[in-house]
Amino acid sequence: TVFADQSGNVYKYMGTHNALGVPAYLTVADQIDGSLLADVNNSLPEQSRVPLAHPEYLAVGNDVDIHLSQLCDVWVTFVHEGAGYKNGLGFYTYPTANPPLSPAGIDTTHIIFPNMSFSGSGGGLFSGDKVHLGTFPAGTSIGWVLLQDAYDPVYENLNPNKGKFYSNTLFNPEATVALRQHNVQLYHSQRDLVLIGFEDINRERNECDNDFNDAVFYVTSNPVEAIAQLNLPSISSSSNDADQDGVGDNVDDYPNDPSRAFNQYYPDAVNFSSLAFEDLWPATGDYDFNDLVVDLQYKYVTSSSNYISEIEIKLFVQHIGASFHNGFGIEFPFSPGDVLQASGGHISRGLVSKDAKGLETGQSQAVLIAFDDAFDNLHDTLVLHIVLAQPYSMSLFNQTGPNPFIFVAGNRGREVHLMNRKPTDLALPAFFNTDADASDPASLKYYLSPGKYPWAIEINKNYKCPKEKVRISEAYKYFNDWVRSEGTNYSDWYSKVTSEYRDFSKLQ
Repeated sequence: TVFADQSGNVYKYMGTHNALGVPAYLTVADQIDGSLLADVNNSLPEQSRVPLAHPEYLAVGNDVDIHLSQLCDVWVTFVHEGAGYKNGLGFYTYPTANPPLSPAGIDTTHIIFPNMSFSGSGGGLFSGDKVHLGTFPAGTSIGWVLLQDAYDPVYENLNPNKGKFYSNTLFNPEATVALRQHNVQLYHSQRDLVLIGFEDINRERNECDNDFNDAVFYVTSNPVEAIAQLNLPSISSSSNDADQDGVGDNVDDYPNDPSRAFNQYYPDAVNFSSLAFEDLWPATGDYDFNDLVVDLQYKYVTSSSNYISEIEIKLFVQHIGASFHNGFGIEFPFSPGDVLQASGGHISRGLVSKDAKGLETGQSQAVLIAFDDAFDNLHDTLVLHIVLAQPYSMSLFNQTGPNPFIFVAGNRGREVHLMNRKPTDLALPAFFNTDADASDPASLKYYLSPGKYPWAIEINKNYKCPKEKVRISEAYKYFNDWVRSEGTNYSDWYSKVTSEYRDFSKLQ
């Protein structure tokens, strides 16, 4: 699929992708061991400012593009990401002796990863996912483009009109020339690869942490010597490893436990995402998206080989704008048999039956109910905790991820999920295709109207909801444009805190 941005710059998907933005054209994955992850984390640790910790990475004269000295095949392998955004990653090629002078000089930007987000962190990638870029002649150079927070998982596409950061510093927006570099390239001589890390925030902004690990991947070639190495700083090796799990102690969240290595967060270690529901489904109601607003932060405890052993969810009931007493739960993409113990729910109305592990009974997938009446938990923070019986692969978990939902007015069978997320086994199918609902279970289409309007939305940052009886499109002026364009236009409808985007008088 070929598409263009508002300036006429051309983009092309390398193939199809699923709802999470995972390419269907992945090749056989690389096995990324703990020692390589340790080297990556030692070189580009979270919230470590590269200009201070490793100024040599930003030295004038370092290569920020890949330069090929002979005919070769080139691959890109995803390693990790430390971003709250759903960034896209693309590449373009040019003759080494004749680089483009502006983005308009780029022939085509090829989209490698529509959503450069890790499994359990807003996407479906896991370490080792690999894409073959192609075969290129000698004298070819490869430049990189990061499309900032450009992927919309609701409409399953990438918005080319979002902000962009290029490996070519001339194309980046900072007024200060010294702050225009947005990627670093590090050579790993033992593994014959070039590690690349991107910073996804304008570097003149106070919120930019300058850690250059918001999108981390590496480049390999065959033959390996085809990539020019002269102007590439070396990767930093990892430190001591007390538990011998392959992850250096300085980057290991559990340095004395070989079964655990990392805490992975969604949306990040500090912030919460928001889920907002309309509870009159299958009717549209007032469409103010304030009937129930729940803020969530997920923490996944993973091993050095990227297997989950524990999941912790912090949950805050931000707002109730409805008279219905609604419950809230989360379905997980593994069976009850995969769970050793679940805890943390507040069942106060007797609407839910739980087994000895703490999971809801009657479900083929593991379902943990947080509460059966939101009014009993308003402005409370609940902590849900799942301990798995055996470590569970993130690569399997990423296929669907968590599936949050509400059940309405004491009716356990009347579930409301995010658009195109399946109901649980206890949902009553009689509600589908009544009133304004246009679900088509045979096509895996759920909880959407004929105009593809949802009854639940997820925002990867804290959400300020509309006042009672104020339609969300009145408070957030570009919401309808976002829906009608299937996510192509105004995917930042909720994040811009300006009078152009919001009517502040209509927000809580």
